[in-house]
Amino acid sequence: MKKIVNPFANIPANPKSHTLGWSQVWANHLDSEICHKMRDMASIPDTLYIDLGPNYSGGLNLFGGLSEEIFNNLNIIMSHPDVVILDHDMPDFGNLIEKRIGATSTYCQVTPEWCAELSEACKRIPSLKQQDLPHRRIIIGDSHSLAFSIPGERVLKNDGATLYGMLQSDFTPWFRGINLDTVSELTLSFGSIDIRHHLMRPDSVSLSDILVKYVKRIQQLESTLGIPVTACAPVPIEFEGRRLPKTGYYKGTPFFGTLEQRKELTNRFIELLSYNDIKMRMPPLEWYSMNPEEYAKTHMEFGSSVHIAPTHYARNNWGKNDVLI
Repeated sequence: MKKIVNPFANIPANPKSHTLGWSQVWANHLDSEICHKMRDMASIPDTLYIDLGPNYSGGLNLFGGLSEEIFNNLNIIMSHPDVVILDHDMPDFGNLIEKRIGATSTYCQVTPEWCAELSEACKRIPSLKQQDLPHRRIIIGDSHSLAFSIPGERVLKNDGATLYGMLQSDFTPWFRGINLDTVSELTLSFGSIDIRHHLMRPDSVSLSDILVKYVKRIQQLESTLGIPVTACAPVPIEFEGRRLPKTGYYKGTPFFGTLEQRKELTNRFIELLSYNDIKMRMPPLEWYSMNPEEYAKTHMEFGSSVHIAPTHYARNNWGKNDVLI
């Protein structure tokens, strides 16, 4: 038995959580179960996978402090013989936690000695990243690549990545050291952020110019790698009144341009790639013409977000699967 856990925060149980969606992708790859709360484990599994969430970028953010529950969770991690951290190198949590000793929100049994033991345990924990998986298909792109991924596809997501930025770069680093002889299919998920934040700005390049370069890049990759390359469509434009976290803002705004302008760019994006015979992966066409507020309520992550809900990921047949994978 294998379980995916987060010792610092509960993995959301809400089926429309983007954070849960990332755990589901890993669970599908590893044939493991998701443990939403470590304290609810009836028994200790053979393998514990640590998933710090799709937005983890280092450090330790504990909004409620280092509680007794987190202390107990970390004791399980420290004593378990088979722990693997997913998607990151294992941080030195003992060192990070030691700085919190004495704070009123830090559990009383957290001592320098305990932190030293935790640091030693962290050194022994290996990492497993998406690029380390054996699957021959990969998807590379922005945070929306999670929604467009399908089972058996390594997800090399790069939060905040734009199509414009990708086209300015040598594409090699995007593969994260994967042996390209082992890749049989490549999918690219870029463009949604360009449409949301950039292409309507007065100083922006045109969509047509970007897509001419995109088509050439896709053709070059197909020729060089000798494999089919698929481009994902941009996500539909959602209700403008939807509240978004400031982390999703660019230059102080949640988007740029009107809904109709960005909707027109989205439609042109799809049309131009189709016209150039680029293979595409996209949600049902009716998503692009439905009422934006209704789309946001039914198909997007709950709360404040720009993402499609896991219940409506490509791997779940865009919401038509009875069982989520």
